[in-house]
Amino acid sequence: MPVKITETTLRDAHQSLMATRLRTADISPITEELDRVGFFPLEAWGGATFDSGIRFLNEDPWECLSTFKVRMPKTRLQMLLHGQNLVSYRHYADDVVQEFVRLAIKNGISIIRIFDALNDIRNMTTAIQAVKAAKAHVQGTICCTLSPVHTVENFVKMGLELENLGCDSICVKDMAGLIKPKAAHLLGERCARVSKEVKEYCLGFYGKPPGPIDPQIKKKIIGKEKPIEARPADLIKPQLKGLKKEAQRMGILKREEDLITYALYPNVAPKFLRGEIQEEALPINKLATAPGPGPSRSEFQADVDGELSNVRIYPVAVGPSIKEISIVPAEKTLPKDQKGAVLSPIQGMVLCLLVKAGDKVEKGKPIAVLEAMKMEMPVESPHAAV
Repeated sequence: MPVKITETTLRDAHQSLMATRLRTADISPITEELDRVGFFPLEAWGGATFDSGIRFLNEDPWECLSTFKVRMPKTRLQMLLHGQNLVSYRHYADDVVQEFVRLAIKNGISIIRIFDALNDIRNMTTAIQAVKAAKAHVQGTICCTLSPVHTVENFVKMGLELENLGCDSICVKDMAGLIKPKAAHLLGERCARVSKEVKEYCLGFYGKPPGPIDPQIKKKIIGKEKPIEARPADLIKPQLKGLKKEAQRMGILKREEDLITYALYPNVAPKFLRGEIQEEALPINKLATAPGPGPSRSEFQADVDGELSNVRIYPVAVGPSIKEISIVPAEKTLPKDQKGAVLSPIQGMVLCLLVKAGDKVEKGKPIAVLEAMKMEMPVESPHAAV
């Protein structure tokens, strides 16, 4: 079976790198070139494109889809669907899901990739059945991550459940880049071995296909613009800050040093924390160590998205002994909380305020809604106040 390429630039690329801010007019000039390449499908709709088009771009997403279908008649168009959430952030009634799917297919979508962030097939069933009823290609999705319960065996079991629902193909969605080639091969091999009907498996790799394979596409497109570049550290900083604030809000942040270590050395920190390598292997050793008796140490300040902490790293003889790392707040540089203040759990934009001056607010009551990376989050008051 030849390798087929699913092109996601028109959806996932600008959603992940540019907060889904490409307008239809920005994309249209390249559509005819893309149509001549010969992609298996071209994912150009769904995900956050619907929400962002209405909220930020002042565009009708349905007109965008119709434009793509007219300008790329040779290529099957694919969309990403959040199961029962459709292209939003809350569950919808079954009849709404069914009608949305019907209209998406009517207006040009040939393949619908359906997923649920928690791999809960109950949230995917109605949408899968709706695509089957419309006689379009339905692609069931397995969201991959790493944990004691996220095993190859459980993923294969989920693949069989999706097959039994009538999925035409299965997507192994590696959204965080965690799955390794051997694990991907093992998962695909086992799924194919037990599968009776599903003949196509889509692996969620980002970038060019790995290995000596010929995707058999007719043409390559080289852009004239300078590519968007970002260091891994730049990408992790805002996520780390949001994670830290959310953990603080929930009262579960007990190992802040883990977050700091991951931010500074994302490539080696996981092995260090598991005890697979010792402190000597970390780049910290390039820093000057303090002289004097006792164990040597390195001291520096960690700037995580504008927040400074003094970090002291001590050599570790055996194991992950995280107790040897101490975090000391740099009080002169950190803003102090004001009495009665409500801290934002994430860095984002205020969508709306739910209360006005003079309202009585109960502890835990939402008072505002923030938006970041297309996700909405309520801000709850930690106080009972006016």
